[in-house]
Amino acid sequence: MKMYDILRRGTALSAEKIAVRHGERAITYKKLLQSASTAANLLRGFELAEGSRIAIVSENCPEYVAVLFGIYGANHVAVPLDNSLKPDKIASILSDCEASAIYIQSKFLRHLDQILSGNDQVRFVLTDQQVNLETGQAKLVCIENLINNENDDFDLQSELADIGSVVSLENLTFESRPECEQSLAALFYTSGSTGAGKGVMLSHRNLISNSISTVDYLRLTSEDSVITILPFYYIYGNSLLLTHLLVGGTTVIDNRFAFPQAILDTMVNTEVTGFSGVPSNFMILLNHSNFNATRFPRLRYLTQAGGGMAPEIIRKVAERFQGKELFIMYGQTEAAPRISWLPPQELDQKLGSVGIPVPGVTYRIVGPSGEELSAGETGEVTISG
Repeated sequence: MKMYDILRRGTALSAEKIAVRHGERAITYKKLLQSASTAANLLRGFELAEGSRIAIVSENCPEYVAVLFGIYGANHVAVPLDNSLKPDKIASILSDCEASAIYIQSKFLRHLDQILSGNDQVRFVLTDQQVNLETGQAKLVCIENLINNENDDFDLQSELADIGSVVSLENLTFESRPECEQSLAALFYTSGSTGAGKGVMLSHRNLISNSISTVDYLRLTSEDSVITILPFYYIYGNSLLLTHLLVGGTTVIDNRFAFPQAILDTMVNTEVTGFSGVPSNFMILLNHSNFNATRFPRLRYLTQAGGGMAPEIIRKVAERFQGKELFIMYGQTEAAPRISWLPPQELDQKLGSVGIPVPGVTYRIVGPSGEELSAGETGEVTISG
């Protein structure tokens, strides 16, 4: 199984259902797979060496998803980049990962000259708007109709012909996981909180195994939908996308967290079953919106990761959502990303804990010489999986 099979599996389960919703746009699985297939064929036509690095500079949107899976479908390596980085930082990353091509959303094209300054490795620039730009040696390719394109050569039945033999379409658990390709799938650059940002190398097996583990303990199905306020270039946001596509669920994109009330309105209007955020997201919703007064009858669960959340905030969120499941989680980019989860029923007794390992992961707390420490001792977390 490879990353492209995540989208193929979701399509086999939910071909006519909504895969990605963004504002007024609702993209079915069939249309998303067709768009990804078009992107993959385009990339194959560039005749790049297999495993070439393809960068993405874009906000969350359906085109991002289609390009991401197009990269996987063409057997290249995806490099999702923080679109808030300054052009010189993006340029540095492109050089570091030796990117051969870049997909850049039109709203960021004004920075393209700076991004490509002095770079003779990027051969192709894909964008969602027809423009005239000087791109040096790079060829500019417009894919503005990627989602709306009607690909006459696309045959859904043949596209999915072998999917049952690649990965079971029955309930997926970590124990029943398929064998996964171990080659490199993606490079996620860290924020550089302890130094310069580093490119974390994640294989198909890393990302798929962790997605299956998360699906397992969250009990996700095709009936689930999640509002995604976290960017896809962030490993947590990427995980939300992968897990819901894997089961044929729906990802609802809303990039307007600067307006928290708008997020709540989207949650109500789209009847999402899941909400995921970092501590600051929950604090903003609690303090700067009608969060406490809003009712979410379809909401089933909430997840929190991306840093430790103060116990008093956890209590407030849990009280506000009595009857809903609150999952406190721990992870890191290098772990693709989930390491542990605290079962919601143990929240009261284990407040402040990061919980138990996710399926397929083991971890130990060790001392300076690698010796395993006893309860109550402080050491270093070591993880395998």
